Amino acid sequence: MLLKTLLLTGLLLFGYFNVGAQNVVSGVVSDKSENPLFFVSVSIKGLNKGTYTDEEGKYSISVPNQDSVVLVFRSSGFLSEEVLVNGRSEVNLTLYEEVTEYDQVIVVGYGEASSKEYTGATSKVGGEDIEKMN
Repeated sequence: MLLKTLLLTGLLLFGYFNVGAQNVVSGVVSDKSENPLFFVSVSIKGLNKGTYTDEEGKYSISVPNQDSVVLVFRSSGFLSEEVLVNGRSEVNLTLYEEVTEYDQVIVVGYGEASSKEYTGATSKVGGEDIEKMN
């Protein structure tokens, strides 16, 4: 009877401590030229937990001990990536630049803005209109 009690207690304690188990996943994030990317957001999909890469593109994050954990990598000017951890302790990743095309560009006195970002009156001036002014 004592053996059964000890065995049952041991199993319960093992299950209790194993429920909150965490694994550490680390890696390096770089661009297509293999340059490390600084300040890339690395977060766990579905959880409010994340970190950022350092100057050498390195990161480290504690993830739940589950095969279905997905890391989300985001950085301004690059396409976001989602990677299934699948029990790995190292996940290295290459982010690719996000290419954006604009239908229209409005030139203003101090810079440029896309027509979606610009509010106010606009006019279109073509080459013929400029020639008429001369």
